[in-house]
Amino acid sequence: MSDILVVRTASLAPWIEGRYGLITGCGDEIMAHIESSHEFLPRPDMELDPGYRQIIPYVAVTRGGEVFATRRLNKGGEARLHGRLSLGVGGHIERWDDETRGGILMRALEREVAEEIAVERVVSLTPLGVINEEGDEVSRVHLGFLFRMEVEGEVSVRETEKLEGMWLPISGLGSRMDELEGWSRIAARALAPARSVFTPAGILLPREGTDMEKWSVIACDQFTSEPEYWAEAGRIAGGAPSTLRMILPEAWLGKADEAAEQAGIYEAMERYVNSGLLRELPDSYVYVERTLPTGAVRRGLVGKLDLEQYDWAEGSRTPIRATEGTVESRLPPRAAIRAGAPLELPHIMVFIDDPADTLIASAKGGEELYDFELMLGGGRIRGERVSGAAAEALRARLDALPGEIRFAMGDGNHSLAAAKLCWERIKPTLSEAERRPRPARFARAEIVNSHDPAVTFRPIHRLITGLAARYAPELFAGSLPAGARNGVAAHTRRAIRCMGTGLELGELVRLTDELIAVLLEKYGGEVDYVHGDAECAALARERDGCAILLPALEKAELFGYIAAHGPYPKKSFSIGEAREKRYYLECRRIK
Repeated sequence: MSDILVVRTASLAPWIEGRYGLITGCGDEIMAHIESSHEFLPRPDMELDPGYRQIIPYVAVTRGGEVFATRRLNKGGEARLHGRLSLGVGGHIERWDDETRGGILMRALEREVAEEIAVERVVSLTPLGVINEEGDEVSRVHLGFLFRMEVEGEVSVRETEKLEGMWLPISGLGSRMDELEGWSRIAARALAPARSVFTPAGILLPREGTDMEKWSVIACDQFTSEPEYWAEAGRIAGGAPSTLRMILPEAWLGKADEAAEQAGIYEAMERYVNSGLLRELPDSYVYVERTLPTGAVRRGLVGKLDLEQYDWAEGSRTPIRATEGTVESRLPPRAAIRAGAPLELPHIMVFIDDPADTLIASAKGGEELYDFELMLGGGRIRGERVSGAAAEALRARLDALPGEIRFAMGDGNHSLAAAKLCWERIKPTLSEAERRPRPARFARAEIVNSHDPAVTFRPIHRLITGLAARYAPELFAGSLPAGARNGVAAHTRRAIRCMGTGLELGELVRLTDELIAVLLEKYGGEVDYVHGDAECAALARERDGCAILLPALEKAELFGYIAAHGPYPKKSFSIGEAREKRYYLECRRIK
């Protein structure tokens, strides 16, 4: 038996470790690594050696709304696959695919397709992602590159004694999952029309008579430098039931016994569940009206997001996208708490793009669930239940949202990413049938329209101090490309220098941070991130520094920029002031 192309599994870890199913956004990087780091080793030695991955091109052949499927007959290939349906054509990469030149994957793909099927005319070939499954011994030694080949005319199998071919409607693949091979199930999900992303959930709320002002507290990542805020929240909550018992404010990180705090979180959750404090509203959305401290009313809708349709990686093509870069080092502590928790109550807020601003407003008019003042100047919040036919109508409108990106992260991206990380760890232990209804597959969230008048995007300015501040205005003036799109102002104790640029906000922030890094490396100093134009300029005068004042994000640019360029750089913008952030209120079971 011939040698086959393999790559050491450990070398693929930066892209595939902890990620299962269809991985998107990094196929080109993985392929470049394979081109430079592959080996050819005997196939029998590789079949049970998880230290290597056998690289397989895997092509789904489609014609409009159909996909070409093959069924392995008793004479065809591996016995474990006999009688199973396959949606992919492909196989191992071998030495005669010529490892001495680049593009070896595509040459192997062309050879495998030509060997297995006859195609009248190829219209297009589109990469869909990288398949990584580790649920059994076979999966753990393979890595697939999934492509969609759109064709016209007839397609037929060549080895009719081993395979039979047939066309299947893509829309009906969901009902045939049990007949499909493992990778074909992944291909079916990639080909099928988009499923609902944001759906009704089993919402848990405190029973009537609970003091809701004491129950609801602000997101844990707010007021991190003001421990007195959290001390006062604790005083207000007292011994009453409170979401404060189910979170760890970031103000206490490094100051509290985190293991003891985590144990206390689990104990509070179990106590609230077992005591009957929480009542469940099955299959419901919650329509929310949040009156902010300014008096503006922000409308939202609470439900659950399908984590199968979210990926924080740059270049991902999922319907839910990150708006700013995800710091993966921040995920393990959050994931650790979620992994052992029976409930979730994240402060996740996600945007939809509804310029007419009518979709969320159409949910108004249901049964009132709560209406109360939020503690410590957070304004007021009111919620209504949306269920039954009203929920289904709303779900259909959400499903019909146009564009490749249907949901863009607002607040709580790292909470959603931690939920995704937990799900990816659980998923390999479940069968296909077990995955679909699993509570951990979803994350409770609130969606808000980015065009809601109460939603404000504010810039996050850069404050440079130390010797670097002296040279900042000159470097920025000489480095920023001139234009009239987005302007920057450099404030020092001595002067204000205004500079117009032709850059989009994301590119401007990226270049700004690169220039600051150059200054700090060359001259020394520090950079801080400051909200508020006047506040940042005043600090520059006070500290003899340089305030780099950046422009605010225009609402109409958000979804278009992410679709074209991926997430914004970190700290490109903020959403509202601290007291306008989400308060913990609704919960959901995840076990």
